[in-house]
Amino acid sequence: MAPRALVPALFVAVLLLMAACGGGDGGAKGVPEVDSITSALQSRDIPALKNLIGYRQMACVNATVDTRDAPQCRPSEEGGTLVDVVSMKQCHDSFLRPTDIQNALEHLLNGKPTVYATFKAPKTWESGEYGIVLSSAEQGRPVASELVVLHGKISVIDYGCGEAPEEKVSGIDKNLFIQRPGEPSETPKGT
Repeated sequence: MAPRALVPALFVAVLLLMAACGGGDGGAKGVPEVDSITSALQSRDIPALKNLIGYRQMACVNATVDTRDAPQCRPSEEGGTLVDVVSMKQCHDSFLRPTDIQNALEHLLNGKPTVYATFKAPKTWESGEYGIVLSSAEQGRPVASELVVLHGKISVIDYGCGEAPEEKVSGIDKNLFIQRPGEPSETPKGT
């Protein structure tokens, strides 16, 4: 091959390699554990998000016990039965079972959220490796929700308690951001 033909061939090879590796996809800048989730959020792909839920097994407790620290047993379950759950927060802690996830994800996506920021978890977090803060319009103003990511799976769905996206990330060190928050958020378009 002549040297002149070699340069265009190398250029095409580099472009093909970038496409195959997902370069330039606008995700979380090459963090696969976050990119897969933000991609599913952006495309509103509930089946993909369901596959990205990181359930853990916990012993359920009877209704007479405070159920913020453990899932409540269902009528067919005895106290102490191991059940699959994912943590959910909405002003307080609770748990979702696999049968609850479809509705929970539909609720999350109803506000047509946009990814506001992504970041590595601060060392002060008890669990989680990454955080994904979303912004959606509720009551005519931006409202934040957050997904905590552990081992590439969603380990916490946090609907928040009415905070603005800026409030949700206010304590995060700027060096931890993968996708930095923009200027003060605006009401997302198309809602």
